[in-house]
Amino acid sequence: IHCTQQCLRWRLNDPKATIRKSNCRLTRSTHCRPTGELDSRLNWMRTCLSSWPPSGPYTMAVILMARRPFPVIGSTSPIELCPYVLEIGPPHLLADSDATVVRAAAHHSAISRELLARMAGLEPAAKAPSWTLVGAGSLGSKLAVHLARAGSGPSAIIDKSGMAPHNAARHALVPATGELQILWTDAKARMLALAMQGLNQTATPIQTDATRMLTSG
Repeated sequence: IHCTQQCLRWRLNDPKATIRKSNCRLTRSTHCRPTGELDSRLNWMRTCLSSWPPSGPYTMAVILMARRPFPVIGSTSPIELCPYVLEIGPPHLLADSDATVVRAAAHHSAISRELLARMAGLEPAAKAPSWTLVGAGSLGSKLAVHLARAGSGPSAIIDKSGMAPHNAARHALVPATGELQILWTDAKARMLALAMQGLNQTATPIQTDATRMLTSG
């Protein structure tokens, strides 16, 4: 497959590929023909769609895997995923034949504790560390947020206080805009636990006096 307009070049007998623009057109050339498994898969899809009534177009994703000499940044694997999308529709596989537009797509990892730990330079643990944050104010909130960004957020948060407007000056959390600022009066422990969910981590909020918990046995 050879894409013109200086945007994409992919040779099936060459593991190297470069992308210069997001849009390109699919054309065939004599020095680069789809052969082997890719060609057989395309022919199989073309045969399946040939008996369908005209409909679509439908979006199809194509993911090419390129082996790099070193692990891809943010990963432990040397395999780079190169996704593309194009439109197909029966009764023909490619609605515009060889002039079908191929667009480069983006591949993103889901936010997870393992991903955050790797990006922090840490080895992801099999289980999340279990620890309790006592105090969700200016200092405690910063500790919780930064450790959660490394995949090691607290499993429980204890604080008896609720948010107040002056807490916005030093707290790690940021108030919402407009009328939603009324929610800034919620419990600190509950608001901080909710922020942990955005980093795909769970913390149990406990709105109580930690000193009283200790002295009451």
